[in-house]
Amino acid sequence: MTRFAVITAAESGPRAKNNDVPTQKSNTSRQFWGVRERDYPVKNPQGLSFSVGDVVEIFLPSGSTVASSALTFLFPLAMFPTGFLLASHLLPQWGENGAFLVGFASLLVALPLSAVLRKFLGLRNAVPEVLRVLPSWEKYQCQDDACGTCGLCGGKPSSTTT
Repeated sequence: MTRFAVITAAESGPRAKNNDVPTQKSNTSRQFWGVRERDYPVKNPQGLSFSVGDVVEIFLPSGSTVASSALTFLFPLAMFPTGFLLASHLLPQWGENGAFLVGFASLLVALPLSAVLRKFLGLRNAVPEVLRVLPSWEKYQCQDDACGTCGLCGGKPSSTTT
């Protein structure tokens, strides 16, 4: 999967940040929940030259991204019904409340276990690679209303170029 990002640091290991332009409603909910946009490391295997503020196209390996997401979210969620069903069949004297507690405990155990599995399988080190630096004619300035108005996210480019 490819997407566009803005370079936030170039010298001591390149870092990038998503350049999505949130709508006003999304921006308000981000402020309410305290969500901050974080930058992340990127690889530069081709040795491209870029500086802070440049827009680049990055490649996220689909297989490792999907596997890492599944281990992070689906594995713990699958452990709850597994623990619940095992407890209800193996320990019927505990009743439904006991089975719920065993299911919840298995979910809590699965959270750190998924982090260990991601590290063991090498999925934590899946770093996006910079494919190319966008030339100045390909960068468009977004409108004020929402994402989708610039050429970077697949929308119609505006008339103003930078």
